[in-house]
Amino acid sequence: MSTPRRSETEETRERTNASERRSVIALVSRQTLAERFRFACTRCGAAWEAGYDVAHVEDGYGHTRDYYFTHGWSCPDPTAPDAVLCPTCGRHRVQVTAVTTPEQERVLAGAGAVT
Repeated sequence: MSTPRRSETEETRERTNASERRSVIALVSRQTLAERFRFACTRCGAAWEAGYDVAHVEDGYGHTRDYYFTHGWSCPDPTAPDAVLCPTCGRHRVQVTAVTTPEQERVLAGAGAVT
């Protein structure tokens, strides 16, 4: 006795569902925080602050990755080399310092991190 052949639609649907299950399993946690950074230009001395929404994502394999957004748009990590331009003189080399807010300190303390 032979088993009935499944249609292509059923096979495609099964592959799609399996792919979606893997995607859900792969993304274990996501936490989005508002973070601020202080910048100082090494050429002209201009100083400014900017806020970013940072999505801290951990997959099912223990790897973590941060995704940065400003004004709703994806952007590079502001601490990466040459990621930020001085708004006054256009120089790429700026000093970056993270500004820790009381909310971030509470989150870090709750996660067991040393502040």
